[in-house]
Amino acid sequence: MIAMESPYCNRKEAAPSVYKNILVLSIGTGTKLKKNYTAADCNKWNILNWLTKDGSSPLIDIFFNTSADMVDINAQVLFEVFGCKSNYLRIQTDKLTGETALLDCTTDTNMDMLIEIGKKLLDEPVARVNIDTGEY
Repeated sequence: MIAMESPYCNRKEAAPSVYKNILVLSIGTGTKLKKNYTAADCNKWNILNWLTKDGSSPLIDIFFNTSADMVDINAQVLFEVFGCKSNYLRIQTDKLTGETALLDCTTDTNMDMLIEIGKKLLDEPVARVNIDTGEY
C-alpha cells in the first residue's frame, strides 16, 4: 500500500501537519446492490465459478468495483497513518436497484426515490472498512 511506504509511517510526530487541517467528505454516486465475495469462498472456486456464479459474474464485478474501493481504502489508510482517521468520511450506498442505479435517469420519480435513499443512508450508523479484512 502507498501509505505503508511513506517515510512518515512509523514517525507520527513527523507527519505533515497539513493532513490534520483537512476534512474530507467523499460522496459516492451509489452502486447497485452488489454481492460480496469472501476470500474463503473465492479460494474454493474453479475457473468457471470466476466467470459465472449464482447469476452474476464475479470476475467482472470485482474488476469494476475494485477501483472505487481501492481509492477509499488508500485515502482511509493515509489519514489513519497521519493520526487523523476521523478527518476522512466516505458516504456511499450499495443498495441501488432498478432505475435508482441508472446515472442517466433524471425523472422526478427517480429523483424522489434517490432523495429517500439518501435520507435513510444518513440515518444508518457510520461503518468504516476494516483495512485488514476489507469488511465493514
